[in-house]
Amino acid sequence: MLRDKIVKSIERASGLSQVQINSPENDDFGDYSTNVALISAKKSNKNPKELAAEIVAKLKKDKDLNKVVDRIEVAGPGFINFWLSEAYLLADLTKEKGKIDKLKGRNIVVEYAHPNTHKEFHIGHLRN
Repeated sequence: MLRDKIVKSIERASGLSQVQINSPENDDFGDYSTNVALISAKKSNKNPKELAAEIVAKLKKDKDLNKVVDRIEVAGPGFINFWLSEAYLLADLTKEKGKIDKLKGRNIVVEYAHPNTHKEFHIGHLRN
């Protein structure tokens, strides 16, 4: 749902449909990243970095997105990086409290493999 909000905002700002966002492997590049400006630049013969800056300017005016995202930046040749708002994440977590309360008083079993260190590790240890 959170991801969908960001995608819809990018689609409105860029004028494209079926925009993709990814979670970067490096936390320095934010929580989500998109290459929509690089893709759009090929079609419109514009500078990708300038196009990304235009899209970011539109995204920063999106009030719904500003509730979810703390920071939006242009990176590299035209990537757009998003950092999620801690306030939004905490509010979203407290909404889940009611669902967690349903488990109160119930036993929950968490099983994990603990292979014998004195024997060879084999496929049988992957029972989870």
